[in-house]
Amino acid sequence: MRDPVCGVELDEPRTFTQAEYEGQIYYFCSMECRKKFDTDPDHFVPTVLERQTEFQNSRMDH
Repeated sequence: MRDPVCGVELDEPRTFTQAEYEGQIYYFCSMECRKKFDTDPDHFVPTVLERQTEFQNSRMDH
């Protein structure tokens, strides 16, 4: 799982701050990233979806 703002890999998401947006829970490495997300979630959501697609595609290549 990755922070949708800075992209850092989150190993233990339960230990990080989180926010719900359109029924989806997003995890953040810091309150600073959470605040940026809260300001404009639509800016960051496509990035998360793109990263998930990239991850799934990379797994298919192996």
